Amino acid sequence: MNGVKNHVALVTGAGSPSGIGFATAQILKRAGARIAITSTTDRVHQRRQELGEDELTFAAVADLTQTKDVTDFLHQVEDALGPVDILVNNAGMVQIGRDEPSSPLSEMSDEK
Repeated sequence: MNGVKNHVALVTGAGSPSGIGFATAQILKRAGARIAITSTTDRVHQRRQELGEDELTFAAVADLTQTKDVTDFLHQVEDALGPVDILVNNAGMVQIGRDEPSSPLSEMSDEK
């Protein structure tokens, strides 16, 4: 992965130890990038420790649906590592147990 050495890479959605975000952060770090990671939970700090908690890594909890969190996080990253050169926007949302409204098509199939 040429071209990332000494560049700042921000990876969102990097809280899960087995997720795409953390795996991407690990690859970028091995390639020499300075890494900033975020997730909506404190476990992002554990991921930073696993990356090698040093001056080349930064982690913070942020809710990226909130403008203030995004702004604050970006300022913190820039203060810690410098301007962001690479963005891996991996933040996602899992929703479980949502009742879906019935549609006319589903009602038609129920009548048969």
